[in-house]
Amino acid sequence: MEDQPPQPLDIVPVPVQPPPISIVTGHHFATAAKENSKDDLITWAKKVAQKLKFTIIVRRSDNGGDKSRKPFFVLECERSGKYVPPKKKLKADSTGTRKCGCPFRLRGYYAKETKLWHMTVVNGIHNHELDTELEGHLVAGRLKPEETLLVNEMTKNLVRPRNILSTLKERDPENTMSSKQCYNARYRYKAKMRACMSEMQHMFKHLSDNKYFFKYRSHVDEGGEYLQDIFFAHPRSLSLLNSFPTILVMDLTYKTNKYNMPLFEIVGFTSTERTYNVGFAWLTNEKEDNFIWALQQLRSLVRNEGSLPKVILTDRDTALMNAVIPHFLTDRFYTSF
Repeated sequence: MEDQPPQPLDIVPVPVQPPPISIVTGHHFATAAKENSKDDLITWAKKVAQKLKFTIIVRRSDNGGDKSRKPFFVLECERSGKYVPPKKKLKADSTGTRKCGCPFRLRGYYAKETKLWHMTVVNGIHNHELDTELEGHLVAGRLKPEETLLVNEMTKNLVRPRNILSTLKERDPENTMSSKQCYNARYRYKAKMRACMSEMQHMFKHLSDNKYFFKYRSHVDEGGEYLQDIFFAHPRSLSLLNSFPTILVMDLTYKTNKYNMPLFEIVGFTSTERTYNVGFAWLTNEKEDNFIWALQQLRSLVRNEGSLPKVILTDRDTALMNAVIPHFLTDRFYTSF
């Protein structure tokens, strides 16, 4: 029997596992300091962690209310533990998590003899890469209670988000809040102020509380009733309109709201050549019917025929021009630009 030549073996590629990550930071938290309050130790530990580009959270804390229990606290990396999916199915099935079972842990003890707190390092190793920056971090960017009150107050006073953010960073140079987190904080405050009311109901309440003149119309569809147009004017504007009705400027502004409804603006001029806002209207469309309805509400604000405008400035919007002529202009002037 002749020898058979050796057959080539099938080579199956074996995936090479990357070496496990092990970053030691425990020596930065080794301290012999003892404090009267555990909050001082926790604050110190959080500041050290932020300098190292990671964040820690209070996993457990006990003040020892029962004499049989000893007061303690446990600090862990915010990426410790495992993700627990919610029982209720989410709209988006593709979810992610930052949890990776990081073993980093600190523990604080209270000595009844000295009535002081001290802290020890249980595990000072991370099994993940540390962050390069903490700007906009989920944990590091959280607002302090006093900062939350400031954001709420500035939001109430109609301060712009970028000005709110710059004020926070001027007061605390270590603040890592991002613009998105600022917008989220403003949204939570507004949602809290609305309570169970919808955004539209909340707006109507504010208009009514501040004694605005406002009218709206809606249309009924198979799915329910929907807002079509809304017109509103400040009470001071009504007085100015009847005192200085000679010249009005009308124009549309876009991208002022998330519903993509154009904002119809009406501006007047005083005898001292200063402008004032007569009224505003959100319209669903730029059709003649929408302009006619808005101008009818404007016409109802004029107390007598002698107070009708003599000059109206607008752009070359055919629908608006057709709506203006029968409601305001008979033998008066009309100008477009």
